[in-house]
Amino acid sequence: MSKERIIHNLDGVKRIVFDIDGTLKLPGIPMKPSMIELFNRLTELVPVSLATARTVLSVRRFLRKNGLRMNCPVICFNGRTVYDYGQGCSLYEAAIDMRDVRLVLEACGSSGDIIFEQGESAYATTETGACLYAEDWKIGREAVQVVGGELPPAPPVTIVLMPGQTDMLEHLEKIMPEVSPSLIVEKQRTTDWYEVKQGGITKAVGLQALCGAFGDSPGGCLVFGDEENDCEMFEISGLSVAVNQAKEKLIALADAYCEHDMEELLERIANQMTTNPGRPHNGLDIGNQG
Repeated sequence: MSKERIIHNLDGVKRIVFDIDGTLKLPGIPMKPSMIELFNRLTELVPVSLATARTVLSVRRFLRKNGLRMNCPVICFNGRTVYDYGQGCSLYEAAIDMRDVRLVLEACGSSGDIIFEQGESAYATTETGACLYAEDWKIGREAVQVVGGELPPAPPVTIVLMPGQTDMLEHLEKIMPEVSPSLIVEKQRTTDWYEVKQGGITKAVGLQALCGAFGDSPGGCLVFGDEENDCEMFEISGLSVAVNQAKEKLIALADAYCEHDMEELLERIANQMTTNPGRPHNGLDIGNQG
């Protein structure tokens, strides 16, 4: 694996894609001003996207908080949504059929709080659930609408089962294969919440959808990541860089590994791309968007 391979093959790079947590943003550490400046410089040279497990609302907050510009839609919910902040809409969604949404709602009944996530919207079955969800994602209570026991107004990409539904999980896992084989029930990594979502969806699916929307392919992407959920993206991208405390499985797939010097590599990439006048110059400042 060689960083020189990345530098020597930049002519084929049409898009750069970053994971957020553990890649751009380390746990408990603010983004360095120099990294923010470098990220924004890259958006003036090439389309830059993000691929993350975060929600659309959480990514917007992250961009605003750090003053990051975007010139390309982002991949959220681990590939289940490709969202364009400039247009205010999803370019792709692995949405759950409303029939299945109704099934989950009926199965859970009033045993706890349920959140329906869809684009820049989140809907809760109770006021308590809305507050818990908003607090966890630090997105503001006003961003979560309460629908009570009713269905959300649009098909969600994820149904979040918050504390109180543990006794319903076995029931849901039992009926899902019969009613909707495409759905899975999975525990979130960082909370005791569970998610109901379409199975078989990865960040790579989102990357393919993103590239397809612009008539190109993942082979023209340079991808940065650190977790195993980035593996599928690394497998289909043209170039890939594992960074920071990356998992061994990801490092094995990467074209280069930056344990401590990702910023140095990004600066070299920006300098190299600056010599190519054919790159787009159209950064979109999310911090100023409504």
